[in-house]
Amino acid sequence: MFFLIRVNGNGLRFLNGCAKEGIGVIAPVLSEQGVCCRIRRIDLSRARALARETGASLSVLESDGISRNLHRLRKRLGLIVWPVFVTGLLLFSQCFAWTITVNGSGSIPESLILHTAEEAGLKKGIFLPSLDFARAADHILSSIPSVAYCAVNRIGATVEIEIKEGDPIPPILPDTPCNITAAETGRIVYMEVTSGEAVVSPGDTVGKDQLIISGVTETADGRTQYTHASGKIIADARFSHTFTLPLRQTEEIPTGKTRTRRYLLAFGREIPLFLPQKGGLWKENGEIFPISVGKITLPFGIRVAYGEEYTEAEQLLSEDEALSRLKEGASAWELENLTEAEILSREETAEKSGETMELMIRYTARMEIGKSISILSEEADEKEPGLSN
Repeated sequence: MFFLIRVNGNGLRFLNGCAKEGIGVIAPVLSEQGVCCRIRRIDLSRARALARETGASLSVLESDGISRNLHRLRKRLGLIVWPVFVTGLLLFSQCFAWTITVNGSGSIPESLILHTAEEAGLKKGIFLPSLDFARAADHILSSIPSVAYCAVNRIGATVEIEIKEGDPIPPILPDTPCNITAAETGRIVYMEVTSGEAVVSPGDTVGKDQLIISGVTETADGRTQYTHASGKIIADARFSHTFTLPLRQTEEIPTGKTRTRRYLLAFGREIPLFLPQKGGLWKENGEIFPISVGKITLPFGIRVAYGEEYTEAEQLLSEDEALSRLKEGASAWELENLTEAEILSREETAEKSGETMELMIRYTARMEIGKSISILSEEADEKEPGLSN
């Protein structure tokens, strides 16, 4: 490569120095300001040093030749390499599942389908060439009874789960021989027998697990007949439930400090975009922002997590505080388990045992107490002590 240079100063002295140092000079043009000439690239550093020795200044005006073109090409190589690299990266990213969609799920929760698919290996970030799509579809089909048809299809980096629900299964009347027993102790206030033979009457008091409606009946000709006993038994049931709470509790106390962290989502992993910090307990929640170019959603994303710092402190509850929490828990339990019952009375007894507070509540509730017990299982239980291996 040759450079066109200009030497401002004593041009003749510079040319004499070049001849003495063996620096090749091509087409020198002398002027009052100095000299213009061409020199080889390998001589440029020595020419600069010689110009400083002669008190002149050297500047490069241009370069030419094949080497110059190659140098220009090297500067512009990024214009070719980067598009090729990005295109290759995008093509490679299509080998991973970045989006999983569910189509056709009506009454079936989408979360259930996605969880079942994950059991078969289908999840975000999975390397798609290693995934058995037919196996994933068969697993969903066999695991969820209400799914009549399932297909798993790949469209680029998106996996679509096509679902078709089956017709609702009509209710089948049970035909297993069974008895109706009491689920709780109580006094029967109403009975309606639809199948089987009642062995008690309204107004009778029954104990827990006592027989109420028998599925063993006798036909007119004296034969024993086993039926599926059924009916409605409403009783004023009496039962108790105990709630416990340790007095020593670990409380979470917010410090008031907050932070925002960002993660790059790529290849099924989260790459932190921050430096790790030690210390502190944090609770985080956030949202995911997919990266898009125009209308094209790239298989990458940013998760922004918002954190709140807290500390843990051990606290010893007073008896009144513990009792208040126990009563709140009892109300929640009643709301969940006694929704269809009418609570007639409740008697509370609180007691402290060591570092534990107990609340026992005795209930009297008007409720359905019928419980089906298979006759075959009852007979097996009775015969089991006499069995031999």
